[in-house]
Amino acid sequence: MSYYDYKKGQELELYCAENHIPFYSIIQCSMRRADSFNLEGLKIAFPKEWKELSERYKAPGGKLKGE
Repeated sequence: MSYYDYKKGQELELYCAENHIPFYSIIQCSMRRADSFNLEGLKIAFPKEWKELSERYKAPGGKLKGE
């Protein structure tokens, strides 16, 4: 992590707090933006969230059956 990353993390934390961004929305965003190495780590750490993100990505409008 660089100093730039650290400072951007601070900015994001404030933005997320002010806008009531849920934790799992941040995880999902991280998965979408991650390079292949970091994505593998996120998939290991959050397997259920990765499965749901994959399913929603393929579903029309991101909605799963019954929603």
